[in-house]
Amino acid sequence: MYRFQVSAHTTMGESIGVLGSVPELGSWDISRCLLLQTQRDQYPRWSVDVVIRSAAADVVTGDRIYYKYVRFSPEGEVTWEALGPNRWVPFPSSFHSSVVIVDDGNFGEIQPWPYAYSEVPVERPLLPLGPGGLKIAVLGSSVALGCSAWLLQGWAWRLEQALHQQYGHQVMNCSALGANTKTAVDQFQQCVVPYQPDVVVIALSLGNEGFAYCLPQHRAVVQQRFENGLQQLVRLVREIGAVPILGSVYPHRDYTSEHDRYLQETHRRMLTWGVPVLDWLTVLNDGQGRWKPGISFDVGHPNSEGHRLMYEAIALSLFDPQHLIRSSTPPAYSGLVL
Repeated sequence: MYRFQVSAHTTMGESIGVLGSVPELGSWDISRCLLLQTQRDQYPRWSVDVVIRSAAADVVTGDRIYYKYVRFSPEGEVTWEALGPNRWVPFPSSFHSSVVIVDDGNFGEIQPWPYAYSEVPVERPLLPLGPGGLKIAVLGSSVALGCSAWLLQGWAWRLEQALHQQYGHQVMNCSALGANTKTAVDQFQQCVVPYQPDVVVIALSLGNEGFAYCLPQHRAVVQQRFENGLQQLVRLVREIGAVPILGSVYPHRDYTSEHDRYLQETHRRMLTWGVPVLDWLTVLNDGQGRWKPGISFDVGHPNSEGHRLMYEAIALSLFDPQHLIRSSTPPAYSGLVL
């Protein structure tokens, strides 16, 4: 079952509906439009649960279901949310055991890539450690958890699948919503150390340090605090005999060219720390510190396409066991960027 969900501000008497390409969504017939509901404690979020049955597969185009939201006035006048491309979701797979919430963001702002997650959080079991495989920990924030990717299958999930298939590695995601360098340091002993990883990927952003909205005169202080926090995490990783890998800084929709200057400075300095750096900035940045068009869901999170670009910027050979020595001494990487 899909729960279509959108944020829409309405006036008294207005309502929101959804209309789409399958019979369950009205087959584009406005008289069969599904009305969404809201509650006092949910407004302006509107939603409706829809069971899409396999019998409708013959009207699905390219395994996608297309749809849009509409606004009804008290007099019954219909306003479509936007011209141009429709919203879409993949035809539902049979394995969905709970409600899949399709988060469509704001009415009128059509996302190029859909975002959904299970209503009941699904605990993914660790993939088995293969012969000769290594234990990889990912220490990051919501982006590392896959936020804003379809079914939370973001860059770290893609990396987990690829490393297990290619090397037999096991990936433990130790990330947390809203994490920054301070919270990551505070949780390191509890979340990372018990796993006894061979490699730790540190994937944090300046955005969660408050960099986007701090006063201009405070930006250098926030930048320095972030860099100091990363270096402290690198030391903690080496102290447990694991190899640190750093994810680079990445964009934010509310950054400016001045923010971008700081991003570039931090990125260049990270390359001098003797730690491998996953270069996400180059593939995601529009040159002004913001996301390239079509790759973000909101101000701070990439969409499925953005997550794909982040994953593809990672050279899997970096995780080749032949090149990784589990040691507390700094590895012989100097300014390596991958």
